[in-house]
Amino acid sequence: MVQLRNTHWRVRYDRVDGHGKITLRYAGRLRLLGIGHAHNRQRIILFIDGPDAIAINKTTGEIIAEYTIDPSKNYQPKKKNPHTKKGNDDPTHHQPHTQKVPGHRVNDVPGLHTTRRIGDLNP
Repeated sequence: MVQLRNTHWRVRYDRVDGHGKITLRYAGRLRLLGIGHAHNRQRIILFIDGPDAIAINKTTGEIIAEYTIDPSKNYQPKKKNPHTKKGNDDPTHHQPHTQKVPGHRVNDVPGLHTTRRIGDLNP
């Protein structure tokens, strides 16, 4: 849950570019804020208060990213959010199951080695 303080927030309406980023002028320079590829081309509302910024999906109202802007860096990654789940929680989403089979590595196959020198090759 985000607590909005009783301060003056700058509000900016923008669209996430095709690389999952938006730009923001902060301390006289343009900064790139990484929203994420999952949000490409989506419309967002950005709230800025000093070094703190919050990106909200304009359509759903979902908070999609939070930032504390570091003036020494041009690219600003989003904060790690402990409330955001990793992965897909859709029960119909299929994850391929893989298993390791002992003895099936490149170096375990007879005659196939990755460290051979040119002189070691037999024509």
